Formats: sequence, structure tokens, C-alpha cells
Amino acid sequence: MINYVLQFFKILKDIIVSVKKFFIDCVVRLHFSANLLFYIITVFLIALLLIDKFYFNEYYTAYMLSLLAAKNLMYPLFYSGIFIEEHPILFFILFIFALRFLSRLKKKYIRKLHVLFKSSRAFFLSLYYIAFITSINLIILTSVAVCFTNIITNKYIINYNKAFFSEIGSSFSEQIQNFQNAFLKNRGVAYIALNKLIFDLEQDPDYLDTLKFSERLKLCHEINDLIDIQNGPLTPNEHYLRNLLNIAPETLAEMLEEIKNPVDIKWTLMPPEKSALHMFGENGEYNLKFVSEDGFFEAVYNISGELLTENNDPVNMGTYNYADPISNAKKHSTYDVMPYYLWGNTEFSKPKRDSEALVNLEKYYNNNAAMERYSYIQEKIETSFYSA
Repeated sequence: MINYVLQFFKILKDIIVSVKKFFIDCVVRLHFSANLLFYIITVFLIALLLIDKFYFNEYYTAYMLSLLAAKNLMYPLFYSGIFIEEHPILFFILFIFALRFLSRLKKKYIRKLHVLFKSSRAFFLSLYYIAFITSINLIILTSVAVCFTNIITNKYIINYNKAFFSEIGSSFSEQIQNFQNAFLKNRGVAYIALNKLIFDLEQDPDYLDTLKFSERLKLCHEINDLIDIQNGPLTPNEHYLRNLLNIAPETLAEMLEEIKNPVDIKWTLMPPEKSALHMFGENGEYNLKFVSEDGFFEAVYNISGELLTENNDPVNMGTYNYADPISNAKKHSTYDVMPYYLWGNTEFSKPKRDSEALVNLEKYYNNNAAMERYSYIQEKIETSFYSA
């Protein structure tokens, strides 16, 4: 009986030792698998950065940094980026010493771990050593990845630090010029510059009103260049930026006076066929659309002669154009029309289709009063033109 009991405990001990060895073996495999996974992820991230740099003109890198900036997570990258730029040799020496220290620490604990594996003892201590070594690996690989990312995106980081968090109300034109001088024709930086402008204008919405018309026009043209680099707006906010850039007389009477005595902008009354997308709703067929001579600014007035804006009629309002509809019809379609079909004029207005605009045109031609009003205004403009 005693022999059976002793034999049972011996078998139980062997089972426990076997299970223990099995778990240690699994942990060891998991340890090496985790290290391999860290290496694969790091190489993958670096490969993505290189592909973005050489194939996508660093657009997605800029987008990632913009997201980090929006969450106030860019400061560590800013400081490390500035340190790399200002002290590259010192950074390299410190980085090498840090890697050497971590590598020696890692080797020390690996030796301890091998001793524990041979004795098959101290299972939980083995887990602790493995977790510690894995953490060191993670720190080393993360440091290498962050360093490599900083080298690739260093210009973004430095420029963001100087521009994105600059004082509200500083010269937008100067900021855009700095971006363009540093990264000519760079899609990613165009994205950063536009988001910088949107950010500042949200903080200081009255800033544009303080500019002279020549300064405002220069800013608009520089924004057009950024949109052109991007091949069109990439986000709804970039599309809605047009509403802040547009400028027009407050009333139809003021518009007619400005046409008679032009100061900054020369306006043209558009034919009904070119105004049908601005004629929705009750009495919409009475709306009159004007476009500036360069094709960038628009103005739409209702039956009462009021200028339509995002505040009183976001559906029929006139909008700023990133491309001239006459000289650059293809770009106008890509930069202004297609984004309108995606996002509308504002966040709270739905886009309208050409088929719906045809209904407006039919309403106009079936309304003698609307046609007479248009003819009256057209004749008045022609009379003032010839008299001038």
C-alpha cells in the first residue's frame, strides 16, 4: 500500500516537473516570438515611412503628425526633433551609449535566465526576467523607430513647432511662404499649412476682415497654390475654408454700385443657366448670381437684394472658388464642384444635384416676373457700363 502511495506521488511529481518544463518552454518560445514580432513591426513601420516619403510625397506622414498635434501629443517629437537638429553629434553619442547600456543590461538578465532554465526552478522569477528583457527590447526598438522617424520627418517637426503653435494673428502669408520655401511642391506640407490656417482662423475668425484687399487676395492665391499641390481639398474643413475666403457686397444695390464704379473686384452677372444651383427654395428663381472677373469670388442675392451666406441660406449661397471656372474648368470641377457634391456648402447643408438644378431652371423660365427682374438688372448693368 505504501509503495503504491509513493509511486503515485512520484508520478505526480514527474507530471508537475513536466508541466513546469512545458510552461517554461512555452514562455521561452513566447519571449523569442515577441522579440521577433517587435523587429517585424519596427521594420514594417520604417518601410511604411520610406514608401510614404518616396511614393506619396510624405502626405500620410504629415497626416499622422497632424492627428498627433490635434491631440497635443507632438511636443515630445518637437523637442527631440529640435535636439537632433541642433545637436546631431551629441545626440548620436548619447544614443549609442544608451543602446550599449540597455544591451549590457539585457545580456546580464539573459545569462540569469539561462541559469534558471537549466535548473527548471523559480518559474515566476523566470517570467519576471523574460518580461524585463522584453521591455528592454521594446525600449531599444522604439528608440530606434522614433529616431528614424525623427530623421525622416525632422523638417515637418521643426516647421510644425515654429508654425502650428505660433501666436494667433501672425501673418498667414508669411507662414505659407515659409512652408513653400522649405518644401516646394510637397503635398504633405501643403496639408499641414492648410490645417495651420484653419486652426488659426478658428481662433481668430475676424482676422481676414483686418486685411487690405490686396493682402487678402494674396493670401487667397497662396491658399489656391496649396490646394493645387494637394490636387484638391482632402477634408471637409479644407472645403469649408472657402466660406471664410469669399467676399462680396452686402446688398444688390451695393453690388450694382460697385459694378458701376469698380474699386477692387470687377463683377459679372451670370446667366440663369449658370445660376441654377443657387435657385432652390421658395422664390429661388429670383436669385441673381455674380462672379468676379478672375472667377474666384461669387455673390448670390435673393428677391430682397440680400447677400446669401452660410448664415441665412447655406444652400444657395455663393462660394469662393479654388480654381477659375472659365480658364481652369477641369481643376474647378476637381477642386470645387466634386467636393461640393461630397460635403455640400456647409456641414449642415446637403449638396444638390444637376438634375434638381434643371427643375429650378424650368421654374425660372415659367416665371415672367423672375425673367423680367433678371433683364432689368442686366440692362441696368449694361447702361452703367456704357455710361462709364
